[in-house]
Amino acid sequence: MTIRYLPRGQKPIQALREVNVRLHPGEILGITGESGCGKSTLATSILKLLPDYADYSAGAVRFEGRDVLTMDESELRSIRGSRIALVSQDPSTSLNPVLKVSTQISEVLRAHLKLNKQQRRMRVLELLREVGFDDPERIASAYLHELSGGQNQRVVIAQAIACSPALLIADEPTSKLDSQSQSEILTLLSGIVRRHGAGLILITHDPAILIGLANRVAIMYAGSIVEDGAMADVVRNPLHPYTQGLLRLFMSEHDRRGGKIDRFPVIVGEAPDLSLAGRGCRFEPRCLERMVPCAVQDPKESAISDSHRVSCFKHAN
Repeated sequence: MTIRYLPRGQKPIQALREVNVRLHPGEILGITGESGCGKSTLATSILKLLPDYADYSAGAVRFEGRDVLTMDESELRSIRGSRIALVSQDPSTSLNPVLKVSTQISEVLRAHLKLNKQQRRMRVLELLREVGFDDPERIASAYLHELSGGQNQRVVIAQAIACSPALLIADEPTSKLDSQSQSEILTLLSGIVRRHGAGLILITHDPAILIGLANRVAIMYAGSIVEDGAMADVVRNPLHPYTQGLLRLFMSEHDRRGGKIDRFPVIVGEAPDLSLAGRGCRFEPRCLERMVPCAVQDPKESAISDSHRVSCFKHAN
């Protein structure tokens, strides 16, 4: 899929360039990369929730045998929150502070399921128990300001799984939480996948949290996927120079937090301006292993194995 942003009075921005991902039921796909690399654009494009100035230049979003991008508004409303659900990184942007928790979860049920008031109430309590609340009655009657950040994120997840979606998209769901709450939310999401058989796309800027959780990982840089494969393969044998730098950076950051090191490496340079991006590898200006073709040709994807692919001239077939 290729997506451009065409803001009025500004240069076009190529937000996604030929991005191709697949997800199977019961699988967890991690998508990671620096801020601004296109992770959130990819997440919202799947539900066709991008702003009006976004142009779906090429590609399709295939879901249950249909192309989401060709659906009209009525068809989209029928799958949003029902068959595909989104967990945002900030509960304050997806929850209403003046409505009780029970009301907000009930709205999802009312929109998609034929349940009476009592049935909706029972389902709300069931969902709150599933996301880890021991006192669902109290939580159901609470407002957001009466709950912690981690509790509010659990409410968002309860909303998302209310109709047992086939696909769950979690966009930086732990970025605003402390380490304890982060671990709890990740464990919760993993458990939901196991119990319901849903596919999960987990988007994060920190690849370290995907280890031991994701089945596969896609590394994004400047709107493109530069490497993807089985999580264990990519961690054990990162092939793209950007992947190598990203893993060194975040693994060292976790060591630093644990007091093991005082300093950690950086990836030199800055991400490119996507309104100026032309031909060639977008990582080339920052790459310590760049070659002559890197600046003038787009690298083609090479299959290193059945479960590991990379777009880099170092590994060209």
